[in-house]
Amino acid sequence: MDSKEQLSQFIDGYMQAILFTDCDPSISLDEFMKNPEIDFCDGNIPYDVSIEHFSEQSRTTIANECEDFVNSNRELLIEAASRPGYSFKQAGHDYWLTRCGHGTGFWDRDELAKDDLGKRLTERCRNDERCVTINSDGTMIYY
Repeated sequence: MDSKEQLSQFIDGYMQAILFTDCDPSISLDEFMKNPEIDFCDGNIPYDVSIEHFSEQSRTTIANECEDFVNSNRELLIEAASRPGYSFKQAGHDYWLTRCGHGTGFWDRDELAKDDLGKRLTERCRNDERCVTINSDGTMIYY
């Protein structure tokens, strides 16, 4: 897999992790549209949104942050992705979980235990909690 595909998979995993951690399973997009004063920051976005709902600005910011992390840690990530059961997509997912302090992530993966690879990747993450919110028209997620 070339570096462009590695980055693409990493970004996809990262964005899927945002949706996984910040969606509220009790609120649909239709409900949001009927009640736009609901605050959808900090884990309360509708369960039925998808990556396509991210704004272009958010996609660009996410891509740039992911690219910076991948470029700075390429050797470690290639080593991680070479281990059975682990991939660049999973690494993107773990990057979101680790940097936001979700209680799991690189450090918690059995696949990354050997040679403290998970710990080394964790040390390279900034604790930088993000807020994800949805636009009042229900079409864009801002990051």
